[in-house]
Amino acid sequence: MRKINSISVILCLMILVATSSVVANNGDIKPAFKIEKQDRAPLKLLDARYSVEDGKLIIKGKVKNTRSRVTPGIFVVAKFYDLAGRLIETKEKRTVGSVNKLKGSRESKYTIKLDYNPKIVLCKLEVDWQRGE
Repeated sequence: MRKINSISVILCLMILVATSSVVANNGDIKPAFKIEKQDRAPLKLLDARYSVEDGKLIIKGKVKNTRSRVTPGIFVVAKFYDLAGRLIETKEKRTVGSVNKLKGSRESKYTIKLDYNPKIVLCKLEVDWQRGE
């Protein structure tokens, strides 16, 4: 009887630990989620991270201009995929900055928000800029 009680306690603790790791500190669900970054010279994606708040999936990060001249019209494209590798949604966001121009060796922030979808397990981030400006 004592052995059964010990097993029950261990199982309950395992369930509790698994459940608590899924829920973030503020009570929002923390999905099993991965971010892949694809830089495009001269731009480099830095500090990409995510959170789920108020039913929104939020991706935040920075872009760095690694060359010495100004790069205009910088934007980040986020493609969201399910477990089977199917594209669920695409979002594009310009970076914060003075008319979206990023001076050489400087960084600029971006934030991408979308409705949280528990099927999303992967976000592929790409950075680019408008040429010819």
